[in-house]
Amino acid sequence: MKSKIRLIKFCVILFYLFSQGIAQMMGEQIECDPCIQAEFEMKRSLMKVEEITRANWGLSCNFNDLQDYQRKKELGRVKSRAALTENIIVFVQSSYEESIKEIGGEIDEKIISIIRTNTPRIPLPNLKYDYVQKDDNYLEVHVYIKQKELEDQANLINRRFKNEIRKARKKYQQNIARGEITDAIGNLAAMFAYSRSYIPLGKISGESSIGLNMNKELRATLSNLDLRLESAKEDLEGVPYHSDLKRNIRVEASFNGNPVSGLLLRAKMEDGLSDWEENVKEMKSTNQMGYTNFMLGRILSKQSIQTIDVDLDYVSWKKLSRMSSGLWAYVYPNWYDDFEKELRRGFESLKIQLYIDSRVEIHIPSNINVQAIHNFTRDRVARDFQDTFNRKKGVNVVTKNGKNTLTLKVVSVKDRKTNNTNLKTSLIDRKQTTRAEYESSLSSDRAFQLDWDREIENHVTALLENLEKGDVRISGDNGIHVGLDGSSPSYMINNGRADIRRLSFGPHTFSFSKAGFRDRDSTIIIKYHKQQFQIRLEKIDFQVELGLPYPPRDFNLQIFSNENYTLNFKKNKLSFSQPENIYRNNIVNLPKSGNYTFEFSAKGRKTNKRGFSLDGNSPTHHQINFDPFSQKEIMINTMLPGLNQLKMQYKSTGTSIMIPSLAALVFSIYSLQQSKEDLDQYHKAQKDFELLQDVDQSVYDEYRADAEHKYNAYTRNRKWAQLSVGGFAALTTASFLHVEFVIKPRD
Repeated sequence: MKSKIRLIKFCVILFYLFSQGIAQMMGEQIECDPCIQAEFEMKRSLMKVEEITRANWGLSCNFNDLQDYQRKKELGRVKSRAALTENIIVFVQSSYEESIKEIGGEIDEKIISIIRTNTPRIPLPNLKYDYVQKDDNYLEVHVYIKQKELEDQANLINRRFKNEIRKARKKYQQNIARGEITDAIGNLAAMFAYSRSYIPLGKISGESSIGLNMNKELRATLSNLDLRLESAKEDLEGVPYHSDLKRNIRVEASFNGNPVSGLLLRAKMEDGLSDWEENVKEMKSTNQMGYTNFMLGRILSKQSIQTIDVDLDYVSWKKLSRMSSGLWAYVYPNWYDDFEKELRRGFESLKIQLYIDSRVEIHIPSNINVQAIHNFTRDRVARDFQDTFNRKKGVNVVTKNGKNTLTLKVVSVKDRKTNNTNLKTSLIDRKQTTRAEYESSLSSDRAFQLDWDREIENHVTALLENLEKGDVRISGDNGIHVGLDGSSPSYMINNGRADIRRLSFGPHTFSFSKAGFRDRDSTIIIKYHKQQFQIRLEKIDFQVELGLPYPPRDFNLQIFSNENYTLNFKKNKLSFSQPENIYRNNIVNLPKSGNYTFEFSAKGRKTNKRGFSLDGNSPTHHQINFDPFSQKEIMINTMLPGLNQLKMQYKSTGTSIMIPSLAALVFSIYSLQQSKEDLDQYHKAQKDFELLQDVDQSVYDEYRADAEHKYNAYTRNRKWAQLSVGGFAALTTASFLHVEFVIKPRD
């Protein structure tokens, strides 16, 4: 026996050495079938490699099913590798801190943070895996890596970073010398990005980190970069309010007095309001002469002094700062945010002040509609409106239309039902766009005469106020509640829309809510007399996506919560105890948020119970896995016939076996106990019979008969006990055979 064990150990060692030799020659990793724990420990004792650490992951596995084994092996590789990265993070951090201390530097907490969040991207060369079989149905995957190989890989990447920085610096110096400032800033961006490697471990030429300080070069470049208006004065006077301006503003960029081409700029209205999208105007890059321009557009605020800030177009810079190098995967993802901070700190933007002429020019035509105005001539109505406008501050009534003039339009219509006059006034620009309007109803003829002066005052006042206001139509699904500027919802979408009138020009915050949907907040900048905005809310889904078992099998799903649900999956079809709409395309849709318990059961497999907390914020996926019963578990359960069947969801069979088995067991225990008592009584009667002397034959016969009676009772109960034990044994055997050859729990 001992010689056989030694032979097995020798074969294991020989196979390991042979496989390692082949792996070294071929440059590939040899993966073998799972070994047992003893073989694995022997193999580990032979290994003499410097490791970071060994990580492992365990999971149930049916080794008799090749597909299941391959799938679980791959899953174990993924999980164990993820566990290994956690250990690598600790190693990399400690390695970095140790290197910094050796050269007397200070620990950069930002670098430490980068390591903790991004180190798993470090290439992990030559990972080794071991697969260990435990307890017949449990697989353990071990993974490990050589520390030196990890350091060498990191150093290789860092050398490539240093080479790229060296190349970018050379290009930067060349572009500065040629006056190609835009490209020079791009070179600095590349240097800045490459210096943000999150693999700062290992030592290269005595350095522990490849980080470089770009601030000096960047400040030197930006300090000599200037922006100015083409005109001598950096301000614009007499800019008319609320007028369509086609005024072209020209900006010049220079470096040490020389024009800068290709510079990306954008203009932003800082403390006013224009018709630019989000108050921002993108500009074309500067030409060979260093010039670019933008159109001023329409000023929508009466604020007397407003400022336009012309700055670098940081959004476009970020889009253009993507590197094609293979090193991109190892650069700190948010490096540009740090670079942009340095850009903003070093570059002085161009401030352009606008001096706003807030006066409104209004022209009152002679063809005013006075059809429904009782006994009033056109001249009378025009004169009354003119007098009223002239009394208003900031209004200039003109006799001729100019490019910025608003024309008064008056429409009067008689209401046949009430005999009242409907009066509507509007201010129209030269493009026939309505800028403001107001409508009212005047009563009967006698009252009309009395109310006219007050009514015309109301119309003029409202028109001037509405000139700075607009209406918004919100379109969307019915039932959406709308709140405005932080107030509680006071509007609701009906018939697909909600109209909100007379909002002042400028930004307004809107809140949208509806039961079963996610709330949404939006900012709408009111710039026009009439605007439309479409809102769509995201539906909240309380759902669990089910990954059906492989290989496919029938199962039962019990869902426990405030309301319980039952789903039966048979032959690729589902039956329900609750409405069918909770399940579609392998997705269980539940009515509301909360805690749910899912209990999956399938014949021949262990019951799988899983809890879910559903809040609708993130999708939930559950892969249905039914673990087989181990041979050990089956043998233990076999001690009570029918228990295996009950646990394996064969309830009727299990019940039909367990009930007679329990009866046989109880009866056998009773019969054995009774036979023991009968045997004791027989021995006592036999002893009493043997002690008889000098008694009549009848007494002898009486004692003999009593002993024989007790002996017969003993043999009878013993036979019943034997029969019941035999029955219990037969049921045990039948239960075991049913499990192995009918249920087949490992198939």
